[in-house]
Amino acid sequence: MLLDFAVLGDSVYVPTVAKTEAGFYQTIEPVAVVKLCDGRGLMNVLKTMLLKGNPIIPTPKPAARATSVILKYSPIKSLSKFDKEAAYWQIYEKGGIYEFGPLKRRTDRGWEEDPKQMRKMPPGSTLDDVVNQVVESVQLSAD
Repeated sequence: MLLDFAVLGDSVYVPTVAKTEAGFYQTIEPVAVVKLCDGRGLMNVLKTMLLKGNPIIPTPKPAARATSVILKYSPIKSLSKFDKEAAYWQIYEKGGIYEFGPLKRRTDRGWEEDPKQMRKMPPGSTLDDVVNQVVESVQLSAD
């Protein structure tokens, strides 16, 4: 299970993350937008998206992969400008263990995990524990 989301200004953009038949992940509709200060709303959105999981979709053509579904909901319409101003986060679950944290910019373009920033939740953590910790971390990082 993988969930990526972006924080831009006072808003959090949480797209559905699908897994393509080719095996890579792609953000798709629907996208939830919630105010960063709305902790309860953000917890609900993250929990809903995590429970939904990653739907499997046909592999999109390269041109479709170059666009970001988030831009449709953002006041910024340029992906390069959005990427410069936003902070990207990721929640990952494997074998019942959740990890989350901010992503760092790759040198060749795009984003990747920052092992120094990733936080591993203890085994047995509930989904509520996870989303509470994620929301607290995201809100603290924006201060």
